[in-house]
Amino acid sequence: MTLPSFTDLGLAAVVLVLAIVPAALAVLATVGILQATRLDTRLESRLGARGFRVAGLLGALALVGLFLRLSWDWSAATHLKPLCAALAEPWYSDGSPAATGAPRLRVSRRVVETSYWTTITADRYEAVDEATGEVLAEGDELWIDAGATRYRCGLASGPRPLKRRDAPAGPAIDQFLSRAARGPT
Repeated sequence: MTLPSFTDLGLAAVVLVLAIVPAALAVLATVGILQATRLDTRLESRLGARGFRVAGLLGALALVGLFLRLSWDWSAATHLKPLCAALAEPWYSDGSPAATGAPRLRVSRRVVETSYWTTITADRYEAVDEATGEVLAEGDELWIDAGATRYRCGLASGPRPLKRRDAPAGPAIDQFLSRAARGPT
């Protein structure tokens, strides 16, 4: 396991602030509701003063943990939006006319970045002319793993990060291949 860099620690600090503020507001709202309904005095009489404080502390920690988890997922996708937008548009060869053979899809995977908090993997899609072996088009699909959450964006998923674990397929890949077969327009 590698130690976190200063960038990783900075991102963790931002996420912590983003998690603490809503969690603090939720704790204050919960305390306000408990006091308004006088449920706090009934709970304190049942649990005792010390038990009531421990229960409040455990509840606050649970809320902070929940908001920290939600904030972490959100920040992992948000800071990659510009990269996702750039990768959503594939590159098409402009030097050759339409493909002489049927385009074949070639897919390769590489790890782009591994940090303490996230791993970014890219699938490179290449439309290759079967007759000549020439690369007609290239496009990328990013996989962003932040803890247990996985986001996807790029050629097949589009410019916005999607919270999905399944493999990209369907009309976007078919459109990519047919556009590559037509040649420059």
